[in-house]
Amino acid sequence: MNKINKAEMYPITQVEVGINSTHIENPKQIMGIVVRGHLVATTSRHYKLVQHKEAFEPIFKGLQNTGTPYNFALFQTDTKAFLKVFVDEIKDNGEGIKLGFEARNSIDGRNAITYLMKSQKVERSTVIEVVGLRLACKNGMKVRVPLAEAEELKIEIKTLEKIKELLTMASRIVHMGKVEEKIKAVQYVVEAMTLLKEPVALIIEKAKKKPVGEVLAKKLIAKYIGKRMATDIEYRFKENEEPTLWGLYNAITFVASHGVTVPTMNGLIEKSADLLEQEVFVKKGSK
Repeated sequence: MNKINKAEMYPITQVEVGINSTHIENPKQIMGIVVRGHLVATTSRHYKLVQHKEAFEPIFKGLQNTGTPYNFALFQTDTKAFLKVFVDEIKDNGEGIKLGFEARNSIDGRNAITYLMKSQKVERSTVIEVVGLRLACKNGMKVRVPLAEAEELKIEIKTLEKIKELLTMASRIVHMGKVEEKIKAVQYVVEAMTLLKEPVALIIEKAKKKPVGEVLAKKLIAKYIGKRMATDIEYRFKENEEPTLWGLYNAITFVASHGVTVPTMNGLIEKSADLLEQEVFVKKGSK
């Protein structure tokens, strides 16, 4: 956390043109946000700058309060930081997959702080996003648990309602509460995480049972990923992964997790989550 970017806000009063520095009028008091000596964004004087460290501190304190063992990964750009916290683990052929939640913070005035796991609408279906880390190859990953498929995922109604209740309480506290309350909110997310462990494992098992050859892999890559990283993903899939939907998913997340920029990583992880969610639960006759 000591290496996390720190931002500063200054009123914009001058602009450099060539070798000259010219004073400018700024009646609306537009503020410049500076990171590592570079102007990265402008915003109004009413914007409240929340440092990444300040945004994420309640999560770490909350985890310490629960006594939950955890690992974390932090990624950042000039304007955003992404914190992934892993609090549970499932096994995949004897190898571990850490599961957890993500928090994001923006310092460019565009997005509010986003904490913890969340329910959201994705193509008309409410899903809960769970982030993961495949330990064998250090792949980052994201799995969406679609609540509409609760029966197929063997999630009992009372368990489903409990998950919704826990995440609703956590979300309400995070966005409305004080720092002390936000620390307490983490316990609700950790509890929800334990209830989502088995559904995520079942999604993985379903993906392993869906065969994917090279021809189908190319079609799915074109549909969900596009051309930009297609060659790298196809090579990884052919040479290193099992010929299943799970293998293709792992090929995408491997490319996303090694040697690319943070924006590219996030984009590929999102697209891999689309692939897994939509292809695991595709209905007969819907293609």
